[in-house]
This record gives sequence, structure tokens and C-alpha cells, in this order.
Amino acid sequence: MIKKFFNTVILLFVFFLTTNAQLDTLREISKPEIDTVAQNNKKVRNPKVATIMSGILPGSGQIYNRKYWKAPVIYAFFVPIGYFANHFQKEYKVYYKDLKLVKLDTLGNQYIDGIASSGIDDVTQLVSAYNTTRRYRDISIFAGLIVWTLNVIDAYVDAELSNFDVSDDLSLKINPQMNYFMGEPYCGVSFKFKIR
Repeated sequence: MIKKFFNTVILLFVFFLTTNAQLDTLREISKPEIDTVAQNNKKVRNPKVATIMSGILPGSGQIYNRKYWKAPVIYAFFVPIGYFANHFQKEYKVYYKDLKLVKLDTLGNQYIDGIASSGIDDVTQLVSAYNTTRRYRDISIFAGLIVWTLNVIDAYVDAELSNFDVSDDLSLKINPQMNYFMGEPYCGVSFKFKIR
């Protein structure tokens, strides 16, 4: 008896919740009205344009997508990467030029013939410095390519998502149910999502 009473109370409670939820829903609007409201609220971006713009000038695709805050973030990555790539390229050229001064003596030993502009007189140290700066330069260029690729991908994804329809025409319907399991009644609630 008590079990049936609680089931009835829960059933009535859920019933009142559903009737109140249905009263709070938005008025029915027609499909042309929905399209008009959606067009007024957001402008659809062309993913090809955003991708090409970001490919040519990093950050411009983000500005095209009206994600203005992303452009400075992209340049916050590009500026130091470009600085280090330039710095290591200059050092690389100096060591490369000094390696051209390396000669072999009659015993087969290497020596630097002349004054090295890098200030390094030992051939082993010069080769090590050359290889290190070349590696750091290549890493900087590779990091720049990664940031550039991520910039293009981000612009494309943002433009694609601007075409994604997120309308207010979504509804949730809660229905009370009386179910039976092994001859015993119990209350249940079903949820139905509708996307039109």
C-alpha cells in the first residue's frame, strides 16, 4: 500500500513538472522565421577563403572568422620562432664560412688556415658549433611550419563551425510512465529530445 502511494506521488510530481515545462517552452515559430533569425545573428564564413587567407598571411584567416583574439596568439608564437631561426641562420653562415678555412697539413691533421671570424681556433669545436647551430636552426624552422599548419587548420575549423546550425528550436519532453516488473508497478520517467 505504501509503495503504491509513493509511486502515485512520484507520478503526480513528474506529471506537474512536465506540464510546467511545457508551459515555459517557446512559442512555435515557422521555418522561415527561424532562418531569418539565424541569418541575422551570425554570418556564415567560407572555409576556403579562411584557409587561403591563413595560408598566405598567418592570423588573417582568424580575423576573417572574427576571432580577433587568436591573431596575437599566433604572432606570439611566430615572432620568437622567427627570431631564433634568423639568429641561428646567421651563426650557421659564420661557421660555414670558417669551415672553408680548414686545411690539411702534410701529416693529415686539420688546421684553420687564417683568422676565423667566429673566434674559434679548434677544428673540432668549430665543427661542433656548426652542427649545433644547424640543428637549432632546423628545429626553429620546423616549429614555424608546425605553428603555420596549426594556424591554417584553426582558420578552416572556425569557418566550418560558423556553418554549424545551433538553433533555439530544440525541445526536451519529460513523460511520466507507470511500468510493471514481475507484476509489481513502479514509476518511471522518459526523456525525449527533439531536434527539428
